[in-house]
Amino acid sequence: MTVIRVALVAPFVDVTNLNAWVRYSVTNCAVGGTNNAGVVGTMQWTNALTGASGMFAAATPWRLDALALGVGSNTVTVTGTNTAGAASSDSVTITRGGLGTDLPWVDATTRRRRCTRRDERGGERHQQPARARDDVVDQRTLRRGGRVPAATAWQFSASGLAVGTTRLRSSGRIC
Repeated sequence: MTVIRVALVAPFVDVTNLNAWVRYSVTNCAVGGTNNAGVVGTMQWTNALTGASGMFAAATPWRLDALALGVGSNTVTVTGTNTAGAASSDSVTITRGGLGTDLPWVDATTRRRRCTRRDERGGERHQQPARARDDVVDQRTLRRGGRVPAATAWQFSASGLAVGTTRLRSSGRIC
């Protein structure tokens, strides 16, 4: 009888992401890492906060894309095993901030209006889509005035905004 001894390699899993804090608008993240040749078959991942979990083929390096994040501390643990069932795991904590942790933003939209203009030749009235005339839109923000060029997309800087709703008023000449 011939006995063949196979040396078992202890599994080793390393999550290479650093612990991180992300804003509320970040709803998912990627987690990656490496493992040694002792990890075989499939590997498992879990998110302790959301209860989500999954499996993927053992490989090195490995990457899990688009893991859903809940608001709070998402501890993601990745585990791999060797042929004898010995396990190794590593984890990373991605903390997702709650409402109010995003950068302030403004989404300014206007209703589409139609303007009536007199035809200079015959005095007839024609309707046409509204459009900005000249190149100036007047911004009234935080009781200060300012001007930006009229364009399909425009932006301006506003400081001193607090968490919550801030009303901005803009006006411009139409037609």
